[in-house]
Amino acid sequence: MADSIEACFDLNGTNNIRIFWASAPSNRKISSEQMRLKQIIGGERLVCEWIDITTDTALLHEMRQKSAIEKALPPQIFHGDEYLGNVEALNEAVEDGNLWGFLRLDRQRAVRYREIGGGKYEIVDPTAALVDACFDKMAEEVSQAAVRGEESEPMPAPPVKPAGGVAMPCMGTQSTLRPLDKNLQKSYDRCTK
Repeated sequence: MADSIEACFDLNGTNNIRIFWASAPSNRKISSEQMRLKQIIGGERLVCEWIDITTDTALLHEMRQKSAIEKALPPQIFHGDEYLGNVEALNEAVEDGNLWGFLRLDRQRAVRYREIGGGKYEIVDPTAALVDACFDKMAEEVSQAAVRGEESEPMPAPPVKPAGGVAMPCMGTQSTLRPLDKNLQKSYDRCTK
């Protein structure tokens, strides 16, 4: 577990998933693979960095260098700079029930988005479930202390979760997350001690 909530976001806030793709695919196979990739990633609503190799040939060379495949074609999937594979490898992981292992992500902390209407998207706070669990744990501790007749510290106010319309079209670049509320940090620190 990370030392702070910011550390969690440093590790998981960007998901670190980078997908090299082509906005103008040269053949049906590439187009079909990209559709499948969008179905899987979009179905999980994962925030990823989509890198269009048709905008600059240097990006095609970068993709091939990082994948160590001289004639690699898009789409290719990376976690940071670590090459994960192509859509065939992703399909195998999905069939084996190992999508999260393949992507090197924690399902509970993966950064996701949701549509809020008008073509706008919002980052879903991946720590919300963790914070809710922490509050439940703290409430249980307070009630147990009350039953035993012990004094307990007052519970902190619920955190304000980051929200707001974030423009994130399907194949856009990744947005940055806003700084987290101090109450969220305090709740996280208390829960993880």
